[in-house]
Amino acid sequence: MKSRVANAESAITGEASMSKVDGTVSDRLTAMNAVLDWRRAALFVVNLASLVLFGLVAFRLNQANLFYGLDGSEMMVLVKQQAMWGSGAAGFTSNVFQSLGNVWLPVNMNAIPAYIVSSWINGGELGQVIAYTVFSVELFLATYCLSRWLGFESTMAMLAAWGMVLSAMPYWGYGKIYPFLVLAPHFTTVVLATLLTLVLFSRIGRGEIATSAICLTGTVCLLGYIAVFQTIFFALVAPILFVFGGGVLAASDSKRERVQKLWGGGIVLGVLGVSGVLTFLYGLYRYTAAYVFKAEFLNQRQTWYDVSIVFQNDPWGIVGQLLWIGAIGGGIVSIAAGRGLQRTVAVAMLFTMGLLVGFGALTVYVDFWQGPVPLYVEFLLWPFYVVYTVCFLRFLLERLIRWAGHVMDRHAPIWRFSPPHGWTVPSALVIAGLPWVILSLTAGKTIAKERDYPYPPKITPIVEIVKNEVGLVPHALFQGRVATLTGQSIQKPINWIDLHIFDASLVKQYGNDHRTVGFWFFDIPTLFEYNQFMTPPYYLVMRTFMTNDGDRQMRNIMALRKPDLRLLRALGVRFVVTDVPKPGVRLRMRMGDGGEPVLYLYELDQVNLGNYSPTNVIRISSAHEALAMMAMKDFDAAKAVVTDETLPADLVSATSSRVSVEKSGLRLTATSRGTSVLVLPFEFSHCLELESGEQGAVSPRLFRANLLQAGVLFTGQLEATLAFFTGPFRHAGCRIEDIRDVERLKVGDEVKRSA
Repeated sequence: MKSRVANAESAITGEASMSKVDGTVSDRLTAMNAVLDWRRAALFVVNLASLVLFGLVAFRLNQANLFYGLDGSEMMVLVKQQAMWGSGAAGFTSNVFQSLGNVWLPVNMNAIPAYIVSSWINGGELGQVIAYTVFSVELFLATYCLSRWLGFESTMAMLAAWGMVLSAMPYWGYGKIYPFLVLAPHFTTVVLATLLTLVLFSRIGRGEIATSAICLTGTVCLLGYIAVFQTIFFALVAPILFVFGGGVLAASDSKRERVQKLWGGGIVLGVLGVSGVLTFLYGLYRYTAAYVFKAEFLNQRQTWYDVSIVFQNDPWGIVGQLLWIGAIGGGIVSIAAGRGLQRTVAVAMLFTMGLLVGFGALTVYVDFWQGPVPLYVEFLLWPFYVVYTVCFLRFLLERLIRWAGHVMDRHAPIWRFSPPHGWTVPSALVIAGLPWVILSLTAGKTIAKERDYPYPPKITPIVEIVKNEVGLVPHALFQGRVATLTGQSIQKPINWIDLHIFDASLVKQYGNDHRTVGFWFFDIPTLFEYNQFMTPPYYLVMRTFMTNDGDRQMRNIMALRKPDLRLLRALGVRFVVTDVPKPGVRLRMRMGDGGEPVLYLYELDQVNLGNYSPTNVIRISSAHEALAMMAMKDFDAAKAVVTDETLPADLVSATSSRVSVEKSGLRLTATSRGTSVLVLPFEFSHCLELESGEQGAVSPRLFRANLLQAGVLFTGQLEATLAFFTGPFRHAGCRIEDIRDVERLKVGDEVKRSA
């Protein structure tokens, strides 16, 4: 009995002793992990600081290639104009500088962190170098977070993050993959938001309910940000989230997690639907010329070049091709030997790559698609490409070392893949310093020393005249707009590319294209529009009256070169720029003596500045009838209005009218001895809201005039604000009402079947 007790005491003592040892080991491991976490965080900060300093230096050396060309210059103009004329609200106002006041290109520059930070640091002006540095940080963080989310160790994550920014950002020339970020660098914000959305969605159902709720809230906020503030990119994000989100759902560890993710996805869609986001998106994308007239547009993107970076040519082809091939290799390795998210995301990535190439091949051989090209969707895959390429390189290096006999486990299976975890100080410091070595070896070897498209553009004599006489100033009267109708000297059918080449010659000779940024920078409103969300009525009217037979148009930009003076006056065009003489019109300036090309500036009289008050109402029931009436030689837009609305028969002309341009919209002031109509030189939309403090026998109301313009019916005095806004929380369905107008007036029937 005593021996049993002794043995029991001995066992208890031994267990206690082992417990002490285990506790000591556990404490030591905890302490070591804390040190490793602190060291990892410190080394991450070192690399991030190196990235910021590297960007400030490298981007300044390569500043000529930041915001490159026409597209990049337009982005800078949009930042400038939206800061003064736009809104930070959840939605979009109208762009009074393009066409007749259509919605802005749907990117809210006031809600993009890099533009906010750079403008704040740079005294209110956009700082190009600072903005690009912030964008590089976004792309760096996106790739690093993606790597860590997939379970790759810190050194690999940092290599991938540096590899991503060095490949894609324009530290040298235009970038080493594809020159997209020299044109629209704010896409990096979308990339970061998209990847964080996937990370948060993957965490739903994996922890406490509170954690899942926080992740769900973050998912809704990030998706809402993309949809509302960077709306133009939502069509690119949606398929990526659908495929990868489906992969994350399929990889759920338990039924409970899968159910919570399904509920989470349903809640996300429900919130986006109830809040009006989906309605807003549908109306905005559907009410476009690209949708209604897709059958007749010239498709310049029907090439292998627009399918994937693997089909790019020099100078940026080889890096993209290597990343594409490396991503396939890394994906196969992860599927064969990885686990969890590494394997799931690899499958989703390879599936998406195949889908994009397959769909792209179809668009090359069959002209049916006017939407975003596959290459644009692939931009969101770039971080995945880099991460899995680094994974593949690591795998090859390990196999090479093993085969060379530098490790003891020489006979391990070839597909065994388990990279060691940890982050050594030397490797982190080497990674942080390597870009500086590359920069020191390549400094001064940028593609251009000066911008190909001057920014700010130069002030020419034509620009000076137009700026002084029609340039917009807040709260000042609208004095008209300018229409550039050059290309008349080209004796053949043309498209926008021909005019773009012509504009390049103007930029080279005068430092100003006299069409787009060359006018917009100086707050000069133009009839010209550069916008994928060009409206069907604008496109139809411009195509009918302002283009030559045989000229081909594109979905986001029009080749206008036919001056219809009656229509130009009715649309508020006061100045016309041409490259050929126009007899019978007042010539204000001829520019280019002794050089080519020569430009002519003409000024029109009796222009509609908001003072056209017709009394003759011509009722129509279709767009075809409206165009036919407007094309008649005796049609005078100052005296007659074409509409499908019922208007009073006893209209009288307004005795006075004034239109002022404000940040919030237009300010209308008019008087009448009875009931009158004003036909404004601005585009009609159900997104317009007429707010009037005056009450008359007939309440002021808006209607669609001359198919395109905004008409106002009022009695007596008119003191009103006409404001355009569309967003999920206000006027979410106004574009859907515009779609109904298009359908009622059979605008789509005017598609040229032979085109």
